[in-house]
Order: sequence, then structure tokens, then C-alpha cells
Amino acid sequence: MKIIATAAALSALALASQVSASPLEMDIYTVGNAAHVTVTENGQPAAGIPISVEGLTSRTIKTSAQGSAIIQNYNNNASTYTFSIKQADGSTITTKRLLSRQH
Repeated sequence: MKIIATAAALSALALASQVSASPLEMDIYTVGNAAHVTVTENGQPAAGIPISVEGLTSRTIKTSAQGSAIIQNYNNNASTYTFSIKQADGSTITTKRLLSRQH
């Protein structure tokens, strides 16, 4: 009986170590000088997720309750922006987009 209990406990620990947080997904579409970023987890909006934005300056913004954020290029020239989010496992999703100049 003691062997069965030990085996069950070890199986539970092995299963728990394989279970991890669901990966985040980041979708970006651009319209003119703006990038609309949406972050989801299991298809649902992920609120409060930090998004690292590098372009003319570097900054971090957080997604809204709807899992979205809008970044605009206020420069007189088109610029490439890099958007990054970190997964729970420490990996990073990075995407680049060209945003047109301000009109």
C-alpha cells in the first residue's frame, strides 16, 4: 500500500511539472501611423500584459481590459517598431511593423 501511495504521489508531481501556463499570442495590424496590438491567452483577451515597444524611443505599455493597445508613430518619417511580450516560461514573442509617418 505504501508503494502505491508513493507511486501516485510521484505521478502527480510529474504531471504538475508538465502543466504550464497557456502561451500568449500577439496579433498586430497597422492602419496609417498606428499599430493595433492584441494579446490573447486561450483565445481570450489578456489584460495587463506588458508590451515592450522599441521605435524612436523605448517604452513598455500594458494591454487594456480588452487585451489591446494602440501605438502611434508621431514622427515625420515612417519608422519600424519592434513589439515584444514575454511568455510565462521566459521566452519572448517579437514582431516588427513599419508605421507610416504622421499625416
